[in-house]
Amino acid sequence: YHSKNPIRLPYFVDLSQPADFSLNHTVNMYVSSEEGISLGVWLTVPESQWKEAQGKDLNWYQESLGDGNPVFIYFHGNTKNRYNTLGYHVVVPDYRGFGDSTGEPTEDGLTTDALYIYNWVKARSGSSLVVIWGHSLGTAVSTNLAVKLLEKGTAKISTVCIKKMKSPILFLHSEDDHLARIENLREIVASAQNKDRVKLVKFDGSKGYLHNGLYRDAKLPGVIKDFVASL
Repeated sequence: YHSKNPIRLPYFVDLSQPADFSLNHTVNMYVSSEEGISLGVWLTVPESQWKEAQGKDLNWYQESLGDGNPVFIYFHGNTKNRYNTLGYHVVVPDYRGFGDSTGEPTEDGLTTDALYIYNWVKARSGSSLVVIWGHSLGTAVSTNLAVKLLEKGTAKISTVCIKKMKSPILFLHSEDDHLARIENLREIVASAQNKDRVKLVKFDGSKGYLHNGLYRDAKLPGVIKDFVASL
């Protein structure tokens, strides 16, 4: 994770104004995961609340996290920032050194940020289901977070981490992904502690999704809804 050149993409974009991206159902905020670190975060409400969200302040968005709808915490990849959305309530942080968040990214630092965001969400979401979603680099962050929550200790991302996890896991993979090989995922799934709670969904490589394009698949919302319903 260590980088001397924190990723702050896209250039010349003000991430503090989600409305500039036509996200009128999203609010921006900043939190401090530790002294000297400020993390930019977007909160997005479910589609059913988009009209009600117009003109609402940060307190309204925070309180809505406890309305019983599932809450996704989305950890993005290493060349992305929080200009991403999913369904349900979505909490999208930028790690330290990404977007307009301060600091320099390291493995321990990103895990600290993820743990802080998780605890922040849990403190406000009541009995709502909280789902951790990771893409690319975010899968490492998510796994480290899950293991840290399980053991309350330091975790390094590896197959060993997956073996320790007991929560249901959904892997989404495009067969033409040139960065994450399907063989590696099969090995991880086979090594999982609760194989019956781990699912690998593959997408046809001929569709050209590669590493970043699964969001374009029309079946993806249904796959996510089925997974959430199984939790």
